[in-house]
Amino acid sequence: MRIVVLFILIVGIVYPNGLVLGQINSNFTKNDTSISLDPAYPQPGEVFTASLNDYSVGFFGSSITWTVNGIKLNKASNKRSIKLVAPPAGKTQKIQVVLNNPNSGEKVVTKIINPVYLDVIIEPQTHTPHFYKGRALPSIDSIVNATALVSGAEGVVDHDLVYTWRLNRKTLGGGPLRGGNKISFPAPIGSDAILRVQVSRPDGTVVAQRSFLIPIVEPEIRFYSVSPLLGVNKIAISDALSIQNNILSIQAEPYNLDLRVYNNPGFTQWYINRKKVSNNNSNPYFITIKRNQAGQMSTLGFEVRDLNQVLQGAKSSVNIKF
Repeated sequence: MRIVVLFILIVGIVYPNGLVLGQINSNFTKNDTSISLDPAYPQPGEVFTASLNDYSVGFFGSSITWTVNGIKLNKASNKRSIKLVAPPAGKTQKIQVVLNNPNSGEKVVTKIINPVYLDVIIEPQTHTPHFYKGRALPSIDSIVNATALVSGAEGVVDHDLVYTWRLNRKTLGGGPLRGGNKISFPAPIGSDAILRVQVSRPDGTVVAQRSFLIPIVEPEIRFYSVSPLLGVNKIAISDALSIQNNILSIQAEPYNLDLRVYNNPGFTQWYINRKKVSNNNSNPYFITIKRNQAGQMSTLGFEVRDLNQVLQGAKSSVNIKF
């Protein structure tokens, strides 16, 4: 058997106390001077910040001159960051920084901006009543549809653009999708999630990028009285409801419940004073109850849930005085 001994030579400086300070040589050099933008891809007409990133030793202490489309910005003299307004869609903005040093000469850094509009329509597939004027919000494991709308990207038709979607740290769709301006995903566990979309040309040039914070909520139930003549009262029952009639109809609305669960619930149950009551209505969210003893306070409750996803469900109750 042969034993191969590998010797590693460390080049360094040996100090009297026996410590060795190793020296590592590298050919790695970073781009020493650049202009960064915040946001990185401003939309047309958006205010953004342009900053000078200068790591070049030879230009330390240089004077700084900013120009936009060839026009010198006197008020930005010797500033390392400035605020600008992006041009309209289809227009180009040329930002330049000139560094001037008596010892090192002059250096010019250029950044070209071609802003495009990028809007994203986010559509949670959860339930809200038809009269609710707010937006539905996603709940854990409910489906969310997102559609990216791009305009102002000249020279490329929409279906040739490449879309990269990310939800938190996960890339959706397996990677960049050519023509993939639509994506669907289940809402993750947590109180919110960050959805990012990056739009590129087929050659890899990024034209736009946006991020959205999506709140994630728990489904909750609100109760509404129903009149035979006027239909559903659009104001939810918030306190003890006093009823003068012999019969009361109640509609339970599970806000932000996954539509798949709402349309086909695995379990629904009505309660009166915590006791199960049968419901003969074809609509599991609607119940009609009769007057009990006059002046008696009753607690009406309702529960709905999915049998597979434990977090897709809600339970609530309301006091009713007959």
